[in-house]
Amino acid sequence: MALTNTILAGDIGGTKTLLGLFACNNHRPEPLVITRYSTQDYKDAKKILRDFICKHAHGTNINAATLGVAGPVRNASCDLTNIPWKIDSTTISDALNIDLPNVQLINDVEAMAYAIPILRSDEVATLQEGNADPQGNTVLIAPGTGLGASVMTKLNNRLVSIAGELGHTDYAPRTPQEILFLQAIIKTVWTSVIRTRVIRSRSVAAPYFHAQSQALRSNQQHRHSTRR
Repeated sequence: MALTNTILAGDIGGTKTLLGLFACNNHRPEPLVITRYSTQDYKDAKKILRDFICKHAHGTNINAATLGVAGPVRNASCDLTNIPWKIDSTTISDALNIDLPNVQLINDVEAMAYAIPILRSDEVATLQEGNADPQGNTVLIAPGTGLGASVMTKLNNRLVSIAGELGHTDYAPRTPQEILFLQAIIKTVWTSVIRTRVIRSRSVAAPYFHAQSQALRSNQQHRHSTRR
């Protein structure tokens, strides 16, 4: 494959990794090849990158690369949250043979937020209509292996994505049912309950949901019997 003016973009998460080559254009990059990997099948990010280059981009002139990673990025380096990997821009530069200034490492949800302004109408579904403010901020919430969030705001007439680790904030129940849910989780496993754990706690919270369904069924049967 001999391509020019090509960028490599990727999403490295605790469960899956997506890598792709894209042709540059003025508005929206055109996908040329996209490959999915099981992250835990590989020892580190460098091996996935080299596997992708060998199979899909041999001889390709890659001008730049950006990887979104599942964790906070500090000083162009990231310790991934849900897998024991460390990745940095130098590693990416070496694996892809791209000059370091043309390599960018950012939070995965921060990267996702940058796609919002270029989404087509057929790629958007309205959950609840409201009075949108075209100049207002945009919030992206992304449940996955963990729970991520990003805010898009305007700075100097340019949209900027601000990463946030929403999944590491405490779960804050508001209703009696949510409080019972919290108590069920604490009794089962944890003394500290963050939002990511709540999302990933299906088996842990199963006794709570079973008790709730039994109570609901009993209540329905009681109502039915009193009507006779």
